[in-house]
Amino acid sequence: MVRIHPLDPLYDKEGHETGRYSLRIEFDAVMKVNRRKTRHEIHKKASEMFEVVFKKQKDIDEVEMMAVIPQKNPNENAIGMVIKMKMNRTIVEKVNWKTFKPNNLPRILETYWVHPSLISE
Repeated sequence: MVRIHPLDPLYDKEGHETGRYSLRIEFDAVMKVNRRKTRHEIHKKASEMFEVVFKKQKDIDEVEMMAVIPQKNPNENAIGMVIKMKMNRTIVEKVNWKTFKPNNLPRILETYWVHPSLISE
């Protein structure tokens, strides 16, 4: 499931709206056989969404995405947000999406955070 939050206006240094926007997207991810495969699937889905959003929404300058694993782990704890990432239009315009490999996504993002449970392996 994908949840798209309302657009947030971006402001200039004087505090005036620029007519440009920031978008926040949350999407459900699934825990795979191993952590590396889980990260890969999240990066693949996020790459596809970044490409589409920036291509179709010309007034959006930044997108923040959060991958959420909604199910519970064996200890019955909700897993929650596992990866948070932010991309801006300046970076997106430099990417050749036809040859882009999702595993490179963390290297080009403006910000990137991974829950410790997905880091090792």
